Formats: sequence, structure tokens, C-alpha cells
Amino acid sequence: METVRVSGGCQTSVARFLKLGRAYLSEAGPPEGYDIDRHLQAIVTRTKRNDHWLLIAVQDGEDIGFVEAALEEQRRPGLGFISEFYVIPSKRGVGWGRSLFTIVMSMLRDCGANKIWLRTDEDVKGFWKAFGFVETGDTEYDQEVMILSA
Repeated sequence: METVRVSGGCQTSVARFLKLGRAYLSEAGPPEGYDIDRHLQAIVTRTKRNDHWLLIAVQDGEDIGFVEAALEEQRRPGLGFISEFYVIPSKRGVGWGRSLFTIVMSMLRDCGANKIWLRTDEDVKGFWKAFGFVETGDTEYDQEVMILSA
């Protein structure tokens, strides 16, 4: 698997992300009236920051997922954050999500993260627990917060 970093200045990578992002949010079932395109454009806008990454996972020429991650050095030194993580349904359960997480975890560690946190839904909590994430008991935006010592 390889990754492509999405940059707001590269319309090709942005278009690839938007296609995956729409599939992701459609599958997640956003609330009625939720502006999917506005949400996705906000993600693209954040790619302009040096402490922020948006990566597309590519396998055999096919875009199979993406991850959005950031280093929260300003607010919380040493803390990395995975804000979005998606693998297309046909590629789940065969290790591509694990590979994508390993890549982003290495990036965050290399940039100084000693802990990584995320928000998750009940149906994928087991995926994150397999990496060693633990529940904090907190919720944010109606999702459980989990943390991993990197």
C-alpha cells in the first residue's frame, strides 16, 4: 500500500479525497440537512497547516481509504489526533486499515506524539482496541474517546 498526501493546492488529490469522503459520510449516515461538502472542504482547508495530514491509501492503483490526523502541539503538546479514518467496505478485514494506521502512527510519533487520541463509534471500537487504544470514559460529539500511548 502507498499513500498520497492531499494538498489543497492539488486539485487531483482533492478530487480523489472528495470522492472517498462522500462515500464515507454517506455510509456513516449524517444527520438530515448536514452539509457533507462543507465538512469535506473544511478537511481540505486544514491540509494547509504544517501539523496536519490528510492521506489517501492506494492499493494496486485504487483509492481504498483515507486518514486525517494532526499533531496538537499548540493545545496539547505531545498529543496526536486521528480525526477521520476510512477504508472502503470491499477492502475491510484484510489488513489495509491496519497498514494505514501503522503509517499514520509512525508519522505522528516521528513528529513528537507520545499519545494518540480519537473519537469512535461502538461498531469500530474493537478495531482500535486491537492496537492498544483504551477507553477514557469521555465522549465528544456523541462518540467515545479512546487514547493510545505511542
